[in-house]
Amino acid sequence: RDRWLIGGQDHATLEATVKRMTAGPMSAYEQDDENDPTEYEMWGDVAVIPVHGVLGRGLDDFDRMCGGVDTEEVKAAIRLCNMDAKVESIVLSLRSPGGMVTGTPELARAIANSGKTVAAWVDSQACSAAYWLASQCSMVCASPTAHVGSVGVYIALLDMSRMLENEGIKVNAMSAGKMKLAGHSWKPLTDDEREMFQEMVDETAAEFHAAVREGRGPVALSPGVFEARVFSGEKAGDAGRVDYHFDDLEEMLSDMVL
Repeated sequence: RDRWLIGGQDHATLEATVKRMTAGPMSAYEQDDENDPTEYEMWGDVAVIPVHGVLGRGLDDFDRMCGGVDTEEVKAAIRLCNMDAKVESIVLSLRSPGGMVTGTPELARAIANSGKTVAAWVDSQACSAAYWLASQCSMVCASPTAHVGSVGVYIALLDMSRMLENEGIKVNAMSAGKMKLAGHSWKPLTDDEREMFQEMVDETAAEFHAAVREGRGPVALSPGVFEARVFSGEKAGDAGRVDYHFDDLEEMLSDMVL
């Protein structure tokens, strides 16, 4: 178990991370420009990167205003932390229901390959794509009432063809390529189109599951982990989704050995 908690980093560094997660106020932002999307906060020598909102890639200002967080900006913050000599370790403050697949695997790999210890701190929610990120951290701490899990993938396609037909509306589309019109809301899915989209879901799910197995270790093989269930932080530890609850941190520090 310690192998997966420490993630290749020395015990002293990990312990320092946890201690600073539970003591003292944070300092001001590391960057001066308050509009810099790659800002992170310092807590002693620990950098805290907020990941608060629905995950996406290449978001515009409106997307961010509506609660989106850009995976590229989080990845840039991790890169800055890796280059910052003042940063000993990194904490991802996760408050996210998940989001887009695009950009999530790349950010997850940046977390796993960071040269510094990265811990996940979940005080409300880390589900789906957000849990993909958490699974790549050296350890995951969650509040007992947080929501954690939802290890799964889906595509939702709206079929409005009957409504349009009832309204007397008919769409005439000219296209080149058998699948060019696949998924449009004004036409039902064909069997071939449904098979194509299901293959896309299965391919991404396989990558998601492999990342969780790699990041979480043997606990990821426990029954039910890949059924897309959501657990409270209290029960997530039993399912291997988190390592510690906030209330257990002091006990954890006293129990950990070299």
